[in-house]
Amino acid sequence: MTDQKIEEQLFARSRFNPEKAEQNGFQKNGDGYQNTIPFLNGAFRAELRVNPDGVLPGEVIENAFNEPFLPLRVAQETGSFVSEVREAYEALLKQVREECFDDVRFRSDQAVRLAAYLQQKYSEEPDYPFKDDQTMAVFRTGGKWYALIMSVPYEKLEPGRDGIAEIVNLRQDTKRTEPGIYPAWHMNHRLWISVMLDGTVSDTLLYEMAEESRGLIRKEWKI
Repeated sequence: MTDQKIEEQLFARSRFNPEKAEQNGFQKNGDGYQNTIPFLNGAFRAELRVNPDGVLPGEVIENAFNEPFLPLRVAQETGSFVSEVREAYEALLKQVREECFDDVRFRSDQAVRLAAYLQQKYSEEPDYPFKDDQTMAVFRTGGKWYALIMSVPYEKLEPGRDGIAEIVNLRQDTKRTEPGIYPAWHMNHRLWISVMLDGTVSDTLLYEMAEESRGLIRKEWKI
C-alpha cells in the first residue's frame, strides 16, 4: 500500500467503535473524533481523524519540520527511509484498528441486510475477487456477477462531497432516477446502476432491484 489509499485499504472492513476509541486516546471533536500518536521515537506523529461516516483519514507529520511527510503517499518513493516510515505508520494504523474498530463484513447496516437477504433467498454468499481491494464483494449466479458491493469516494458519484460511500452495482434494463441511485461507477452506464447503501433507497426497493439484476443476468447468460 503506497498511495493515498493506505487508510482506506486497512480499514475497509472495519467499523469505528467510539467507546473503545475513547478508551484508547481518541477525543470527541465536533461530529467526529481525533487523536495524535507519535511514532518512530517521536520523529513523526500521526494525526488521525474519524469523520461522521466512520472513515479514518490520517496525516503523517515530520516533527523536525512540523510539515506533512509527503513521500509517504508517492508510490514511486521506495527508498529505505520512506519505506521505514510507511511500514511504521501502517503498523500504527493496524494497532488503532485492533483497539478502536470492530471487524465487520460490510461498512453499512444496509449492505449487511442485503447480503443476508440474498443468502437466505438464493443461498449465495459473496466472494472477494480482488486481492488488492477487499472492499469489493461480488454476488454471482451461475458464475456471473449480478451484484457488486464496494466502497468508493462519495465524489465519484456526487462531485464535491467528501468521505467514503458503500454502494452496490446492479444490472437494470430501465433507467432509474430515484434519489440514491446513480449511473454505475466503473461499469457500463447503460446496463448497470450504483445504489447508495445508506438507507436513501428502501430495503424493499433495493431487494427488488437485486432480484431483477439476478434475473437479467440469468436470462442473458441462459443460466
